[in-house]
Amino acid sequence: MTFTKATIALIVSAAMFNVSATSLTPTSPMLVKIAEPAIQIEKQSVHFSQAITPNRQLVNNNDQYTNVSDEYWMEVSGKQLNQGVALHISQPEALIRLSAKQTSQQWLPDDHAIDPDDLSLTKNNTTINKAFSQKVSRAQLATANIFPNSSAVKLSKAAGTGKFNIKVTKALVPTQRYVVNVKEKGSPYQQVLATQQQSYLAGQRISFNAAVNKHNKPLIASSHQAFIKAPTGNKQAIAFENKDNHLSFELPDYLPATKPGELYELYIDSQVNDGTTVINRTGKIAFALAQPTARMSAKVTANQQQATISLEVASNGRYEVSGIVYGIDKNNEYQPIMKSASAHYLSAGEHDVALNFDPQLFKRSSLKPPYQLRGIKLTDQSRMAVLQRQSANESVAIADDKQRQGGALSLLALLGLGLIRLAKPKR
Repeated sequence: MTFTKATIALIVSAAMFNVSATSLTPTSPMLVKIAEPAIQIEKQSVHFSQAITPNRQLVNNNDQYTNVSDEYWMEVSGKQLNQGVALHISQPEALIRLSAKQTSQQWLPDDHAIDPDDLSLTKNNTTINKAFSQKVSRAQLATANIFPNSSAVKLSKAAGTGKFNIKVTKALVPTQRYVVNVKEKGSPYQQVLATQQQSYLAGQRISFNAAVNKHNKPLIASSHQAFIKAPTGNKQAIAFENKDNHLSFELPDYLPATKPGELYELYIDSQVNDGTTVINRTGKIAFALAQPTARMSAKVTANQQQATISLEVASNGRYEVSGIVYGIDKNNEYQPIMKSASAHYLSAGEHDVALNFDPQLFKRSSLKPPYQLRGIKLTDQSRMAVLQRQSANESVAIADDKQRQGGALSLLALLGLGLIRLAKPKR
């Protein structure tokens, strides 16, 4: 089988955006008109279908993305490190890494880093002798090709836990920024972040759960701070609503220009007390943020050759529609047959586009009708952005020859008549 460049792009795009998410819909009736990216865009329509074997695991739109953290980090200045920075340690033999931060205002030579021999550690205003059981220099980390301009130490077991103060005894540039990272491997305290979406539209509300657990049970009265880091590297604090560790905030309508496919990062700093023990944790979740350049309507019809999907397009570009076809097995349960995707170059306006299926895959499959189309997704390939997803509890009936003779029904009509059978895919 020979693939054109356009076909390869379609396959890559489908793989890149196979991430868990609930239904993604524009929060405003207004779409945006923006210029085409300054890249060459393929204008040939391409269709691709891939058989799905019964034992293949599919991404479930109801699955959560979860990040678990046993560490925390903070940004400090050279002046603060010379004066001493407080560290809360809840697990013996914690690892501490110090990294000089390269910024547009502060250029660093490649060999700039804090020497571990210039570090001192105190507890209750008393210097701890032999505080570090291991020291890793910048040169050693550079040899491993990780963490440039960094050094690290491991606390000795005798140092124990509690509140410490770490200081750099050698004079540093007061305005230079450093990141101090504390990792507590094996700690019973973990920050857990969970979200059901990693693709958002400008102006949409982002929501996630944040908690600090002890042995997998959440501690009460956790406090959180949230930050968004843009692809440019700029990081800013955000205000959010917090209801029982369920956090949410509204994304801005205006987005700074970024390169296609670049991701934003949501950082959460959490702190909680467990008796006299103070626990700090930091975690992050990467997410895509896009402008609503197009959207699907509820009008979708399908037969065994193709589905027809109505699109409203505000910005010229190349758009992909994709979905998964299901059939009935011998246990009368729905199982996937194929994943199909079609990409078209579209100008601004209303379009009925085809999502083509491979009829041979129907014939080869042991699954029987009635067939369904699920997981319909709209992607702006030009800007590498997921724009919209069909909700996990929605499906479109795929008409057989007799149904096609009687005319196609819209998704809304099928839902209204109760002709769509919803069954959870067996995983």
